[in-house]
Amino acid sequence: MENYKIEIGIERPKRKNSKYPFWKMEKGESVIMAEVYTRELHQKIFSAARNYGLNHGKEFSAKKTEDNKLRVWRIK
Repeated sequence: MENYKIEIGIERPKRKNSKYPFWKMEKGESVIMAEVYTRELHQKIFSAARNYGLNHGKEFSAKKTEDNKLRVWRIK
């Protein structure tokens, strides 16, 4: 069996290149994520936002707009 050194307090590196701008968003800000709404895009993008939020203590909401676009809000 190999010996592994377990350490505490080592900060995980932050991801620098992200497909979506969730890390830039402040509470109350929103962004159009798709110019044409589809259910598949909604699921894909909201899933990414939710996962990002869970890992960083933030919360997001995604909705179809009246003009058939997909908008994501940072709500926490």
